Amino acid sequence: MKLFAPTNSWDIREPGSWWGLAGGATTAGVRVDQKTAKRFAAVFTAIRVISETLASLPCNLKEQVDSRTTRNATDHVLYPLFHDQPNPEQDIMSWLDSQVAFQVGWGNAFAEKQRSTLNQPAAFWQIHPSRIPIKNIRRNSANPDDFDYITAGQPGELVYYVNNDDGTQTPIAASDMFHVPGVMTENGVTGQSLIEWGASIKQLLLMTLLINSFLPFGLHAEWSLGGLLISLVYLLLKLLVLAASIVLVETTNAKMRFFRVPDLLAMAFTLAALGLVSTFLF
Repeated sequence: MKLFAPTNSWDIREPGSWWGLAGGATTAGVRVDQKTAKRFAAVFTAIRVISETLASLPCNLKEQVDSRTTRNATDHVLYPLFHDQPNPEQDIMSWLDSQVAFQVGWGNAFAEKQRSTLNQPAAFWQIHPSRIPIKNIRRNSANPDDFDYITAGQPGELVYYVNNDDGTQTPIAASDMFHVPGVMTENGVTGQSLIEWGASIKQLLLMTLLINSFLPFGLHAEWSLGGLLISLVYLLLKLLVLAASIVLVETTNAKMRFFRVPDLLAMAFTLAALGLVSTFLF
């Protein structure tokens, strides 16, 4: 299994993959997700500075000797893995570099624990976060359907279902998974991607500009608390109608893609230019 390689998947249960502006795989033409965002120099540089800076720091496993003294636990089974080499193909700096980049860009960092014959950790193999979307993290309880929304403290062990290239899934128990959630975790289990949050904010701003430009009713020129509340109610209603319209069009008419308009205009301009040239030549 090429678990370190990313996957391209679209799922209606993943809100981040619905529209091109909100990120995820779509045929709309414009995508803002964890992969395309890194093409911008600012995003790539920011992730690179954070990941390389943290990866360059020493990673030592400490042991508490007494209330005032600690020492490097060089005799611990995890010390050589987190200090020197977590697996035979990566040193600790490259491993931490990619793990921090996954945590910042995707919101979660995963690595499978390889155990020795003595059932002790022998290696940590990275898994690309695209192979374990949030919907693939479930509870191994008597009735898993009772936990549609995973939170910390629920009964049952967490199970991570890894998407394979052939369409199958490989379950990995939480005891065999090294999972570090990113910032702004809301359930205590999974983190959130800053890039997806940025794409969502961009989508909200564009939709607000669109509806206030073509449907300006409900706006108040003078400041007042009542006018602010009324404008807010109108804004929420118009956003709801616009979002429902986009979802309806995208799900019922596959041939109509909003972001194909520039391609069509470019083709029309090219044909018009060829027609104009052919008029003078022939």
